[in-house]
Amino acid sequence: MFRALTALAVSAPKANAVAGLLAQPDPDPNDLSALDAAWEEESVEFGPEVATGCKGGLAGGIGAAGRSLPTDRA
Repeated sequence: MFRALTALAVSAPKANAVAGLLAQPDPDPNDLSALDAAWEEESVEFGPEVATGCKGGLAGGIGAAGRSLPTDRA
């Protein structure tokens, strides 16, 4: 991975790619609602009740599989 990054770092940029990026309009840095919209992500929910969308309830079962139930607490 580091070799690939080093190779990319020393290579010259493609002129047409740079020109295409520079031709795009810059967003207004003071438009905070546009900035929020650009960086908005989907909400993430946690917990076993949310795992219904997982295949076979796999996400909820993984944590429970590693725990053993105590047989006697005396």
